[in-house]
Amino acid sequence: MTLVEVADGDGRAPDYPRREIREIRHPGRNGETRDSMSDPWPWPPELDAMSAAPEHHTLLFENEYVRVLDAHVKPGDTVPVHTHCWPGVLYILGVSDFVRRDPDGKVVLDTRNSSSHAPVGSAVWGEAITPHTLENVGEQELRNITIELKHRS
Repeated sequence: MTLVEVADGDGRAPDYPRREIREIRHPGRNGETRDSMSDPWPWPPELDAMSAAPEHHTLLFENEYVRVLDAHVKPGDTVPVHTHCWPGVLYILGVSDFVRRDPDGKVVLDTRNSSSHAPVGSAVWGEAITPHTLENVGEQELRNITIELKHRS
């Protein structure tokens, strides 16, 4: 479970007002989440988003501390099975309904059944995500910039 603060306004000032605290779960296979960067990552590097689904993830920047991805899924597209091995901040650029499934096809999240969505222009925290697919079932492009925080050595 992750608690995230959603900014009211543009969020540029350090003292921006808080609108709400939102709980976000990123379940993987069998519903587990990875809450610690120190936990070992059991899935192969071939399932990393940049290897398994490069048509939906553009690398914007990477160094030993962070990796910045532009994730984009057009309406009707399904991103193949992939993982996100690091937690990070997602800056929302485009909102659409989506269905996340585990590798066996079991639905673990369907945003059409959710009463709230992170709005465009908001930033939310996301834990690492175990193997999953993501299908954009909405009418808009699903898009975010993700700043993944790599393990400390």
